[in-house]
Formats: sequence, C-alpha cells, structure tokens
Amino acid sequence: MPNYPSSLTTLEALQEEVSRLLQQIIPVLDAVHTLPFHSEWPSQSPAKFYLQCLSQAEKFLLYCWKRLQQNHNDHLHIEILSWDGEQMRDSESVLQQYYQFYEALGNWAQQQSINFFAGDGIWEDYIVFVSCHENNVLRRCSRSGLAPQQDELELLAQHYLMQMQLVSELDLYSFCVDLFTLVGAFTRKSYFIPFFTFSAPSESPGEVGIYCKKFYELIKNSTTWPDLTQEYLQFLMQLETKQSSD
Repeated sequence: MPNYPSSLTTLEALQEEVSRLLQQIIPVLDAVHTLPFHSEWPSQSPAKFYLQCLSQAEKFLLYCWKRLQQNHNDHLHIEILSWDGEQMRDSESVLQQYYQFYEALGNWAQQQSINFFAGDGIWEDYIVFVSCHENNVLRRCSRSGLAPQQDELELLAQHYLMQMQLVSELDLYSFCVDLFTLVGAFTRKSYFIPFFTFSAPSESPGEVGIYCKKFYELIKNSTTWPDLTQEYLQFLMQLETKQSSD
C-alpha cells in the first residue's frame, strides 16, 4: 500500500474524505441545473466563478475517486502532485476561480444600495438577494398580475426556494479549506484562501429597505425555505407595490 500522508492514514480515510467533498458539491451543481425556470444569475458574476470553482473541484475529486475505486493507488500521489503543478498556472484553476469569486462577491456587496443590502455580503446573502430581486418568472408574475393558478404558482415557488436553499448552504471558503487540506497532505504545501465580509452601509434605509431587510432575516433564519413559500410570494407582490410608489 502507498505511504499516505499522516492526515489520511489509510486508504479508507482517503476514500471517505473524497466522498465527503463530492457529496457537498454534487447537490449544489444539480440544484443550479434543475431550477424550475430560467435564471440569469448562474451565468453572472459572482455566481459564475463560484460554480466554475465547484465544477473544477468536482472533476478533480471524481478523478481521485475513480483511481481509488480502480485500486490505482500507487500513482495517485504523483498524479495529485501533477494536478497541483498544472493548477498553479491555469487561469481557470480551482484557486483562481475562488480568488475571482471573492473579488466579485466583494464588488457586488460594495455596489448594493442601502435599500437592498443583504447582511454581510457573504454567499448566502447573495443567494437571498437574487431570490428576492432577480427579474425571473416569479417577479414578472407579481408585477403583471398575469399568473398561473395560485396552487401552481406556489408549487413553482416552493421548488425554486428548495433549490436556492441548497445552493446557499455550501460555503466556498470552508469547502476550499477542506479541499486544499486534502491536496496539501500530498504536496506538503499550504494554500492561501482568503475570507472576508462586508459591513452594511452606514446610512439608514428607506421604507423599501426596511421591508426587504425584514424578509431577508426571515428567510435566513429559516431551516426550510420552502415553508415560507406563501410569505415569499406575498413579499414579491408587496415589493412591486412599494417600489412603484417609492
């Protein structure tokens, strides 16, 4: 058996860690690709860097998993070292996508109006924000008054909230720390993975901002977003009214 790094003392421990990381990624990527209607945010910054980072990591971890299942363990150490070397100069590497993600997330947070700022500018805040403000079919229905039957609209919103909650729950910082702890056990290197948050603007929000913040807190404090489907649809309708009269 190969001489595994001290933090991964057995083949079983290595398999378990690779499996654990994959189990974090796969539901998120599946959720994004099975949203119940078209959304622009996955292809826009900062989400596109978040998803590209996870996709690159998934490819690497699936490769490791396949090697382990095929018992090609003798060469795994060398192949991880090779992957790490290629990553250092790849503009689309996991680390580069992570750096671009946090830069883009910071830019998004700094550009937000006081009326729409969602918390500390972390990933969960961003997902809450786009859930409430993206110009998708739910927003258009609340704006035009033309909508499917109420029960159909609620089912659509319920599924959307379920998928968005899944996406919000994977913190990219924690994931990358774990991923590069695994890689570093083989390379004997440390990796710079920054993390920061942004404070809300100091000025007081207006009526629309107060209304938005109240709903942001409601959904962020919920452990089951779909349970708030009716409140969510009511929020969208009231938001349109308040913005049109503001």
